[in-house]
Amino acid sequence: GSENGKAELLTSSQVQAGDNAVVQITPNEGYKPHRVVVNGAAQNIPQDGRLIITNIQENVQVQVSFEPATYGIQLSAMEGGVVIPSSLEAAENTIITLIPKAFTGYQMKPDSLKVTAQDGADLNLTPTEQGYTFTMPNQPVGVAVVFEKQAYPVVVQESIVGGTITTSAQEGKAFYRDEIIVTVEPEQGMRLVKDSLAATLEDGSSLALQPKEDGTYTFIMPAQGVTLQAAFEEIPDYTVTATAQGNGTVTVETAGVMDGENAVITMEPQAETIVGSVLVNGQPWPVPFQSNELVIESVAQNLDVVVTFVDAKTTMHTVTISGAEGGIAGPATQLVQDAGTAIVLVKAAEGCTVESVKAGEVAAQHNPANDSYILTNITADSQIQVVFAKVRQSIAVQQPEHGTITPAMQEAAFGEKVEVSVQPEEGYQFKDGSLKVVTSTGQLQNIEATVPG
Repeated sequence: GSENGKAELLTSSQVQAGDNAVVQITPNEGYKPHRVVVNGAAQNIPQDGRLIITNIQENVQVQVSFEPATYGIQLSAMEGGVVIPSSLEAAENTIITLIPKAFTGYQMKPDSLKVTAQDGADLNLTPTEQGYTFTMPNQPVGVAVVFEKQAYPVVVQESIVGGTITTSAQEGKAFYRDEIIVTVEPEQGMRLVKDSLAATLEDGSSLALQPKEDGTYTFIMPAQGVTLQAAFEEIPDYTVTATAQGNGTVTVETAGVMDGENAVITMEPQAETIVGSVLVNGQPWPVPFQSNELVIESVAQNLDVVVTFVDAKTTMHTVTISGAEGGIAGPATQLVQDAGTAIVLVKAAEGCTVESVKAGEVAAQHNPANDSYILTNITADSQIQVVFAKVRQSIAVQQPEHGTITPAMQEAAFGEKVEVSVQPEEGYQFKDGSLKVVTSTGQLQNIEATVPG
């Protein structure tokens, strides 16, 4: 034994060969057995304090040493964060430091950190710059804490005039990774200024807003406040004038249309005449097929329309247009005078571009004056094929310290989902919320996080 405990022989000090002996090991208060040696060989420390020596064949010497007792620190299951103790066991009177670490989007609930001794007593906690400390008692303790979701503000700029911006955030706050719906409502005669709707984060960066088919926008709430701003403007009115050349009349449905509306012009040939050609602001325009109504969609400027009527015996060719996925091409059918010009109106979808406009092997020429394509010298019925292509954007990776980021592809098209794998080095873990995807214009993109099962 030693001064910090004792070892007592419970059986006789003299035994016959093959018999057993029992030694009772009793540490003093605040101590525990450290080492048990029998004839120079280390033994397992008995949990019940009784060392049994069996089949004795020689003289036996038992040595027992003691050390200060240590007591366990048990951490309760936690959601939304962890508590890091300076040790998981300690001797009595040892100062233990606890450092709470909330996960992204969480915060420690005030006064929720508790250290409870085995006898049910709550221990005093002292706040420090790093965390909290307590003094270890002479018994095991349990550590518990509550982490709660942190609500971040969603603010709409107050100086907006000409319309309103509302969000689905309850009471102007939202939790990390919530989907927020943004609704834009212009006042009568007003409209949202293009690209003016923006979401700015507390750190000064901008967040991408995803437009939806119903006219709303969405974004995924980051772990910081978001301020929405926008500007509205009056919807301009444009004048529409139409004149006729030859034997016929033209009538404008309304002399003024608002920006984005359609202009409708009725063309009435007189006897023995037909519509031969149309000019809009001096540029060729498709002649409607089997219709005397000319519709110019999404007006964005004043229009000066000239309709030329020609002899009904004039040779006209039918030109059809077909387009593939990735945009709109039209009109589906138009009439073109012999040796005249066919016009193709195209609109590529977001993230796409016009790859080719051809009639057979003959390529159309782009007319930058009205962003149309023209095919000249049409001498027979023709079919024009429009092909759109997706624009692929490169993906550049800035590798972090202590880990790697690996995208599944080096470039991607608009709307395409890109899987990105994050692999920390040994001894490190990924910090939630630290992965950011930023466009060349500085907008943060929404990220869907998944954890491998």
